[in-house]
Amino acid sequence: MYVCELDTIFNPHKAYYIQNELFTGYSRQELSKEVILRICAHLSYVPPPLKPCGC
Repeated sequence: MYVCELDTIFNPHKAYYIQNELFTGYSRQELSKEVILRICAHLSYVPPPLKPCGC
């Protein structure tokens, strides 16, 4: 995962989420790079649209 300055401008919610995953209450929350990358992969997930129920 690569991050540039534009990512923090156009996706600030993702940057804050990653920061919160790394540090909570001024202490490290998670140290594993694999865990953090797996969590960050879920940020880009868009669920499929719901089907109308036909009610």
